[in-house]
Amino acid sequence: RIEEAKTVKAEKERAAFMLADAETKMPKADADGTTGEAGSPANAVKHYPDVAGTWKESRPRKEDSGVMFKVSQKGSNVACTATFPVAGFGISTFSGEGTITEFGNLTLTITPVKHPKGWVPNYRTALLSKDGLSISGIMTWQDGRGDFEWVKTADRFGRRIGK
Repeated sequence: RIEEAKTVKAEKERAAFMLADAETKMPKADADGTTGEAGSPANAVKHYPDVAGTWKESRPRKEDSGVMFKVSQKGSNVACTATFPVAGFGISTFSGEGTITEFGNLTLTITPVKHPKGWVPNYRTALLSKDGLSISGIMTWQDGRGDFEWVKTADRFGRRIGK
């Protein structure tokens, strides 16, 4: 279990390094608004990875896992919702908004809408896997921090992915 945790930590550090390295290699805009490449505008259309669909969350504590997030996307803007049962409370709902970069770096703010007393928003920073089927990252909230992973279970049209 310790080795697994070390591997996950190393993979996250490598992903953060790769993202920072890729961003430093991007062409910078010249004073005339071009990147220096023949007629290539600095604000050319960017292509963002497609994260719209249904994602299942897993976390280190099994009792925190299994929440299904429905994600929508328009360009770099991402929104999500989740509804799930909470023992002793009933149905809890969350909504979230954030962005994704063309490199797959995702930032989200997830806000409890209907929830038990004391639940607070959490902020997530994550990286989309190369195959586009998982998102791994860190979430923070008022008094804590934890790892999370989302695995894509359906695409934007509801077609199941995987087993």
